[in-house]
Amino acid sequence: MSTSNFLVSISNDIQVQLYFSNAGSGVIGPGVLRFNLGILGNINEETGFVIPYPTIQALFDRTFGVAWNKRLLIERGQKVPESLFPPRFVRFIPSSENLARVVGITLAPIIRKRFNKNLTFVRVITLTNPGLIGTSATYFIKGVSPSHVKKNIELLD
Repeated sequence: MSTSNFLVSISNDIQVQLYFSNAGSGVIGPGVLRFNLGILGNINEETGFVIPYPTIQALFDRTFGVAWNKRLLIERGQKVPESLFPPRFVRFIPSSENLARVVGITLAPIIRKRFNKNLTFVRVITLTNPGLIGTSATYFIKGVSPSHVKKNIELLD
């Protein structure tokens, strides 16, 4: 069996509402966002897998799922609108692009250190919001340095 590089995609779904004051659209959702984590690496000969999927899903859940699932993601400083979910303030506009970037910048060095694998992309796909179903944003990771991560980790809140 060949152990050449493989790209695996691990999915994590969360239900959120998003608030955009500057786009004039207000509250969007609730809806389900799927976060696909693209991880590049060799097959582990003992397990037969590139990376343990449940472990990566648990890492995502501990890092973002607990904080964002069933929450209204809203930029700090904005007035909280009427919402089905309690607010979770973030330091960025909660667009799919920014959500993908923050997840990528945060998880890339963790995955590299713990598993010796490379997180190559994070794709956020809208699954259930009418008018946005099937839309996605992808953040590609290009060698994230520790200083870059420290600078951007404050975006998490």
